[in-house]
Amino acid sequence: MKLSKQTLRAYFSVASALLFAVLILLAGTSGFLRNTVGDFLVVLLLYALARTVKPTGLRILPLLLFGFAVLVEVLQFVDIVALLGIENENVQIAVGSVFDWMDIAVYALAAIAAAGVDFWIARKGGQSN
Repeated sequence: MKLSKQTLRAYFSVASALLFAVLILLAGTSGFLRNTVGDFLVVLLLYALARTVKPTGLRILPLLLFGFAVLVEVLQFVDIVALLGIENENVQIAVGSVFDWMDIAVYALAAIAAAGVDFWIARKGGQSN
């Protein structure tokens, strides 16, 4: 089965974002790179994964991803990990435990970047929107 250039680009984008996210995780558990760039990349990685599954349509995808990221941040605010009694350290790290308004700003910037990618693809003729 031969894959189209668009499909190969999508796979490469997802693999690149995933690799970079893993490198950030390996870099440590704190600092600007891990906290800010990591949050930005998580939203873009989710965007790339969603576009791999649904390459066209769904104009509000960046907004949906922003809403999902904010929901996770709100769950951190109410300390969902403690409320549910989650003791698995990997799950605790994935969900997070510290609410930060700056994270929401970073999620917004990532959603804007994702919307920019959609706009750029649509202008190039890929009709992502």
